[in-house]
Amino acid sequence: MQGAARKAGCVKAARASADMKIGTEGVRLPGRLTDKAGCEKTICGQCGSRGIRAAHLLLSCLALLLALGPAAVRGEFFGYGSDWLSQHLPLAETLRSAMLDSGRLLPLYLHLGGGSSVYDFAYYGLLRPDVLLGCLFPQFGMEYLLAGYSLAGIVLGTNLLFWWLRRRLRSEPSGARAAAFAAALYAAATCLFHAHNQLMFVNYLPFLILTLIGIDRMAEQGKGAWLVTSGLSLVYLHSFYYSISCLAVCGIYAIDWVRGMRGACRAIADMRYISEPIGAMRGDHAQAQVCDLRGTREGECPACAGKLRRSESGTKCEKRAKSFVLRLAGCVCLSIGLCAVLLLPTGLDILSGSKDGGVFAAQLKLLDLTLEGMLYTPYGMGLTLISLYCLLTALAQRKTRFLAICMLAIAAIPAVSLLLNGLLYARGKILIPFLLPMLLLCAQVLCGFLQGSEKPPLWAGALCLVPWAAACAESGNILTNRLLLIDWLLLLGWILLDWLLMMGWVLWMRRTSMKRVFTAGPAKKTSVRTRCIALLLLVPCVVSWTLQMKAGYVEQAQINFSTVRQALKGAQQRIEQAEADKLQSARWEILSEGYKMSNYAPLPQMQRTSMYSSMTQQGYAAFFYDMAGNAIPARNRVALVPGKNPLFNALMGVRYVTVKAAAAGQETGIAAAAQAQTDAAASQATAGISTSSQPRAQIEVGAAALPPGYEVIYRENGYVTGRNPDALPIAFGTDRLLSKKDFTDRLREIPAREKKKLTEALSLTAAETEVRLCLRSDLSGDESAAEARELRPVTNQSSVDARKMRPVTNQPLAETGGARAGTTRVSKGANDNGLQGKVLILEFDVTQANGREIIIDINGTRNKLSGSNAPYPNGNTHFTYILDAHEAQTLHIEKNTNEYVLQNLQCRLLDFKAVLQSRHVWEPDTDVSHAGRGEVFRGRIDMRRAGFFETSYPFRAGYSVTVDGESVRPRRSAAGFLVLPLAAGNHEVQIDFLPPGYRVGLGISLLTLLLFVLQLSASWRGRAGAGERRAGAGRPGRRKCADNGSTIAAVSETAQNREHGA
Repeated sequence: MQGAARKAGCVKAARASADMKIGTEGVRLPGRLTDKAGCEKTICGQCGSRGIRAAHLLLSCLALLLALGPAAVRGEFFGYGSDWLSQHLPLAETLRSAMLDSGRLLPLYLHLGGGSSVYDFAYYGLLRPDVLLGCLFPQFGMEYLLAGYSLAGIVLGTNLLFWWLRRRLRSEPSGARAAAFAAALYAAATCLFHAHNQLMFVNYLPFLILTLIGIDRMAEQGKGAWLVTSGLSLVYLHSFYYSISCLAVCGIYAIDWVRGMRGACRAIADMRYISEPIGAMRGDHAQAQVCDLRGTREGECPACAGKLRRSESGTKCEKRAKSFVLRLAGCVCLSIGLCAVLLLPTGLDILSGSKDGGVFAAQLKLLDLTLEGMLYTPYGMGLTLISLYCLLTALAQRKTRFLAICMLAIAAIPAVSLLLNGLLYARGKILIPFLLPMLLLCAQVLCGFLQGSEKPPLWAGALCLVPWAAACAESGNILTNRLLLIDWLLLLGWILLDWLLMMGWVLWMRRTSMKRVFTAGPAKKTSVRTRCIALLLLVPCVVSWTLQMKAGYVEQAQINFSTVRQALKGAQQRIEQAEADKLQSARWEILSEGYKMSNYAPLPQMQRTSMYSSMTQQGYAAFFYDMAGNAIPARNRVALVPGKNPLFNALMGVRYVTVKAAAAGQETGIAAAAQAQTDAAASQATAGISTSSQPRAQIEVGAAALPPGYEVIYRENGYVTGRNPDALPIAFGTDRLLSKKDFTDRLREIPAREKKKLTEALSLTAAETEVRLCLRSDLSGDESAAEARELRPVTNQSSVDARKMRPVTNQPLAETGGARAGTTRVSKGANDNGLQGKVLILEFDVTQANGREIIIDINGTRNKLSGSNAPYPNGNTHFTYILDAHEAQTLHIEKNTNEYVLQNLQCRLLDFKAVLQSRHVWEPDTDVSHAGRGEVFRGRIDMRRAGFFETSYPFRAGYSVTVDGESVRPRRSAAGFLVLPLAAGNHEVQIDFLPPGYRVGLGISLLTLLLFVLQLSASWRGRAGAGERRAGAGRPGRRKCADNGSTIAAVSETAQNREHGA
């Protein structure tokens, strides 16, 4: 009796000092009491295998319901109409096309943005498995693969989180229930909204959970290094931007493990009746072998024949902790090395430019009491108040205090977000990976509540009102925007409702615990508490559902990439039949639905000027907007959307354009019979590419949508493809380079009275105005007399309040097909008024009067100045419109507000055809090149005199040029493009591109891959050897189970007494 009492006292002392769950040697599951041979006795309260399978099924259904349910109710596709539709989906299609064309898993060069490194788009996941699957199944649209992969990621993440937390809490009677609750919070987190919006925000979470599982195995068993390495590698491949935050999560989690190990070392060193081996140790508990010391002498243990000294045990534990840290650091290095082919070139690409942090760079507070990065918002963890309550409660518990302090500091100090965002801005979206340790804390705290060993504190519930009060105080800063005010009121209402429901549950738990109303035993108590705590899932699920319903999805009709691809393929075949060599030296733009199609290049030889990426080349963006005068139709400045700028299209070699013709046909009022006649005329014209011999009236339907200067060559599926023979080639020989003087010398101011009419039109309070300009130099008296009727508002009211005006539609006019009803079109021909080959350049400065965004459309060309609340303001205070002079004779003006100040209006005519003809241009003979392999240009040029080989490829590091087999150093032109001097004569020119850092990164990845294979083989050999040793031992543990039965009984009784408060 004395020996048993002494042993029980040691066990209690160890639990009190290190909060350990004591088992026996050979235990790999802390929730079970086993001996060396695996004799098990499960602690009461854990779910059976059938219950675990049911929990996995229910959690999967909940995750799918919250993700797909709103989409099914709205009858829409699992995608989003913003960045998912304009960036993720078209980029996936373009990457698949480039991979299939080049035969490479990682293409080197893409024909987007005039010519870009593939690493300019690394932010969107270059080597994601869903993109690679698209190459295996090219017959399926990428929208189905993206949606299916995202849904699979949500379900996988929910189940992996449940498995991980259940394993972490397997020593707790209510561990499985708490893990299921935390997994349900994960499925309801509003950050998963990005599974169909910003994919890279959340698609790495399942692999981060795998990494944490691997860290557990490394700390417990010394195994699982391969799981950590592969998990982190998959995180980088899915979202390198979040890799820093993921590494921070792993680092904090590992530190918590090490602290637990050292605490266990100190406790074990003070225990006299514990024999080696120490066993697996955890951050919240440690396992050690408890031996029956009856009949022993001088510390010798008859059960395991082991001896223990205090100094030796402490040293051994310290060595294990150091070994764990070193092995984890090695796994991190291996994972970075495996992905060096992605990370190194991407890092160099980012450092080669700069990025605007938007308003978030200036909005840095010392403390964020609203905890925006943790609560409710999808641009954060997206949790509710129950998670904050558990976090505050964890601060009072010793075993969870370190992790809770870290999580609270990360959520409340914006400087942490700024640091994790690379000092770019302080946005809470970077905190999404910390969702996992937050849910771990929730599960650990809820375990005590469910089994009745802990009483929910009231002070934590009172502190949960702090974010609500802080949100109420900050909402006064946005009262000027009614829409935001409504959102904030709804949010404040949800927070208050969430708090009331949570506090009701807390009071009920405290009341039932004090009055002991349960009489059916501990199991009945736990069951009732589980059902009651499940009610707390109501608010997270409703918030998630409401967000999805309000944000919406994307309509299936909007995903028309397959229709456009079919039309483009038909046009490509028609072009190749007539001038196959021209396609290699020309660009091809899709002008309809500019945002959505900016990153879409489904044909291998399709070269585009547009792109929409967060890593846009700064030099090319400056040329696109500042030098070429393209309008800025977006709230940010990174979306390079194609337009009808005739000057830009001619200089950049945009010889072919494809537009949607259906809307144009409706607007011009042409009947279906006329459309059929147009199709026949277009078919005849396409046979020889030239349409000059066809009557203009026969192709008016298609030409109505095409920019001036383009003639119809093909029509299919409601899309018309046109050709401009005057556009420059992408690369050509010339005797001299254009200068700024070539343009300024050919500028001419329009008459003063026309400029005055334009100023008055822009100053009118009407939402729509139409003004007719006389741009001829020989004005007649009749034209001067007609000035009174050349300026007229389109709307019935000539003066309306700016707030009551009909706003401009969200879709740019250029995307609806071209000319509007009521807008006069002037056809080319004898009546050109001397405007052939001329453009009208209209410029003026705008200043906001009240911080609202300003939108002004002129003939379908939109300029926008973003409002003061825009996350990434474009700073577009200088509006520029470059219009064809024929169309500019009638200007249709639309605007969303009159609350602005207009200054410095300039309106000039430019004879750009004379600019193009002011020098000699020699077009090369081009060969087929594969941009994905780095082959940018292959061709021969006949230089009739010494000059330059000029291209419209944006200059950047990585280009290599070979002329006649000899390497030549490329130069940068004043406009920022690649040029090189050439002597007179025939030359063979070859331009290649290799991203900086690619070869070094590839070499590091290959070497690290070899080391990783060795790591895997060593792990498998160790596992096979352990199996053989167990098989050869003949399972002798059955006898030891009986010999040491008293020890197991004593420890089991102690554990149960502690759990049930006996």
